[in-house]
Amino acid sequence: MRANDKKKVGLSLVVVVALLLLCACQSAPPPAPAPTAEDYFNQGMRYFKAANYDYAIREFGMATAENPSYIDAYFYLGQCYEKKQAWDDAISAYKECIKLDSQYLKAREALGVLYYDLQKYSQAREQLEAAKSLGSILPKVYFCLGEILRTDGDCKGAMAEYQRALQLDSAYVAAKDGLKLATDDCNRKYRKPQVPLPKKEKTFQGGGAAIDPSKF
Repeated sequence: MRANDKKKVGLSLVVVVALLLLCACQSAPPPAPAPTAEDYFNQGMRYFKAANYDYAIREFGMATAENPSYIDAYFYLGQCYEKKQAWDDAISAYKECIKLDSQYLKAREALGVLYYDLQKYSQAREQLEAAKSLGSILPKVYFCLGEILRTDGDCKGAMAEYQRALQLDSAYVAAKDGLKLATDDCNRKYRKPQVPLPKKEKTFQGGGAAIDPSKF
């Protein structure tokens, strides 16, 4: 084979290799984009709705790692921890929500009710009052406030909270019972003492046998 022919063959091989490499590059799929905080959150919600709380916690945690200001992810972390009865972790998650946004209503409601269930009534009242001021329509917020106020001896305040709970849910049996107890407390507390009626003196009406003076 002449040198010129060898040169042509070599050039052809180079072209073929280049074409093969080009085809390989074009056929390879592009790398998948890295998951975003939103991706992790959405996957966490799927696990949460399936009651798979351990996996949900992992996904919500990844969401907050990608975006430390992802307030909804912190809230659902708190919800997951409540389901697992990890009270301290739930409280921390709800507090993180409130730290990011003091008017985040769902976290105020959840934290207030959780504190109430844990019998931490002063902390519960603070969060429940905040939820109330933000326009909460969760009946249990007002029921819990009513219970706290009734225990503190404020029967009128308790009655108002129970009534609000019943406005939101007329079938709320516990609120009905609480309202009755608070009403009874107020009736005892504010009942006016009964003033006894004045006694009427009996007057002599006469009658009977006449007195004979000669007998004296």
